[in-house]
Amino acid sequence: MKKNASFILMDSSLAKYLYNTLQDLHPKSRYANELLQGLADLMEGEVATLMLGMTGQGEHFVNVVDDGIYAGALEIHPKSRKVLHSGIEVSLTPKEFDIL
Repeated sequence: MKKNASFILMDSSLAKYLYNTLQDLHPKSRYANELLQGLADLMEGEVATLMLGMTGQGEHFVNVVDDGIYAGALEIHPKSRKVLHSGIEVSLTPKEFDIL
């Protein structure tokens, strides 16, 4: 079975190290500033989780990232606010989706 997601815990010292390293090295990536902002938001408590995706060489990020969260037969797609169970869309109210 293909692994769709991995959850890795990060403590504040690692977040700060990554943030400082990115600031010092100025990587030639159009996503570096987004990652810096995400790490800053994480350290300030504005967000509790960062979701990262990897692009292939020459590919556009939008074409590669699957925003789905998978748990067995359940798929949750936050960007499109869709939920599927065994490939069948589950109808949820906006409040039910937010709770999920």
